[in-house]
Amino acid sequence: MKNAIITYAQGNDFVETLDSEIFLKNLNKHKTFRKYCFTKDLNQKNLDMLSKYFDDVFVCSNPIHNSARDRFMSYYLWMIENYKNFDKIMHLDFRDIVIQKDPFEFMNNHWDKDIFVVSEGMKIKDNYWNKMDMTYFNNTQIQFHKDDFSDYYVINGGTIGGNIFPLSQLFLMLWVNSNRNSQSNTDQATLNYLYPYLKANPKVMVCHPLEDNFCATGEGIKYGNVPVNYNDTFVANKNNENYYIFHQWDRTEVADRIRQKQAKSLSFMI
Repeated sequence: MKNAIITYAQGNDFVETLDSEIFLKNLNKHKTFRKYCFTKDLNQKNLDMLSKYFDDVFVCSNPIHNSARDRFMSYYLWMIENYKNFDKIMHLDFRDIVIQKDPFEFMNNHWDKDIFVVSEGMKIKDNYWNKMDMTYFNNTQIQFHKDDFSDYYVINGGTIGGNIFPLSQLFLMLWVNSNRNSQSNTDQATLNYLYPYLKANPKVMVCHPLEDNFCATGEGIKYGNVPVNYNDTFVANKNNENYYIFHQWDRTEVADRIRQKQAKSLSFMI
C-alpha cells in the first residue's frame, strides 16, 4: 500500500515566494511516498509549476470560504474516494515545513496507532495567540461542555497524519466543528478543544517534541519551550536525534541560513 503527503495552497502570491521554493525543493528530495497538492485561485502557470513536484495537483471543487478550515473538507472528499488505495496520509502545511526524514517511518514504528497529532511543546496559557484563539472558540462556538483549556498542550493544525480512513473521520470532525457559526474560527482551536479526548484515545498518538522526534515546531522553539540542537539547518532533540519534520522553521534562528542556501542555488539541500 502507498503512503502520501497532502497539502493545500491558495493564491499566486502564496506560492511565488522563496519559502515556497524551499518547501518544494525539499519535498522533491523524498521519493518514498506520493505527494498531492490541493489548490484554489492559482493561475495555470503556477498549477503547471506545482505539477513538477506533486504526483497530482487538484483544483478544489468544494466551496472554500476559510482555507485553514475548508481544506479539511477537500482532503476528506478525496480520502473517502481513495481509502482503498493508500495506507497512511500526512497533512502538512504548505511552505513552512522541511521534511528531514520520511515521517511514515515513524508512524510505521508505532504500528498500533491510527492517528498522529503534534504538540508544539507549550501550553495554551503560555502562548498569547493560542490563548486568544481558544478564548474566542470558547465564547463563540461552545455552549455546553466548556472546559478550562489553559493547561492543554497546543496541538498544531498543520501536521496531522495516520491511517487514511480514521484520519478522514478526524478531518470531517474538524471541518464540521469549526464551521458552525464563525467565519474567523480556526481549525486549530477545534483540534485543541479535542485535546483531552485525543489524549485519552489509545489509538491516537499525541506526539511531543520533548518525548519523541516526530516533529519540532518553531513556535515552541522560539519561546524556549522546546530546547533543540542545530546541525547546520538540521534540527535535533537534546539527544541529538533529528526530528522527522521541522515545522515553522521560519520562526527560528536558522531561518536566514535556510533562505540563504536557497537564494544561492536552484537546489535546496539540508
